[in-house]
Amino acid sequence: MEYAENHKDEILHNRGNGHALIIFQGIFKYARKNIRVAAKDWSNTELVNRPEFIEALCEYLDRSGAELKLLLSSEPSRVALMRLKNNVFKALFFHRAYGEGRVEIKVSDGKSFLKEGKPVHICTADTLMYRIEDDIEERQAICNFGDSKNTASLEERFDKIFQNTEIVRPFTLSEGLLS
Repeated sequence: MEYAENHKDEILHNRGNGHALIIFQGIFKYARKNIRVAAKDWSNTELVNRPEFIEALCEYLDRSGAELKLLLSSEPSRVALMRLKNNVFKALFFHRAYGEGRVEIKVSDGKSFLKEGKPVHICTADTLMYRIEDDIEERQAICNFGDSKNTASLEERFDKIFQNTEIVRPFTLSEGLLS
């Protein structure tokens, strides 16, 4: 993806699971040090629990020092996740980055980023790239791979919320999620 590789400062519009996957793969491939994500529960099979998404995320986390901060507005259903063949949380919990403390997951008890009163999902990377999904049902979003000003602003707001949210380990190995 030329825009991600060259960190082009241009707004891209995308819609649907396929386009979202391409954008996330670009972010994961070209991010070097930190990714922040604010989303509902990361339990959908259409995007985050697809093998391609999980593989790209794990390749990002394989980089030395790469960090992930994940802020969920609600705790994923353990029952639903246990049924998944591909499970992003299983991949995260078994990744060495999690053991090294480079992956942090928090649940905000229903609080989320809002635009015009509606929840939005946000992903930022390296104070340079962002994806803002303002229509969660249709996965309609805008993104930019080279906008340091707006990304810095998003990351500042994210960090304030993340710091003030207690760490919740939504699942444990004993609950059977990872078996």
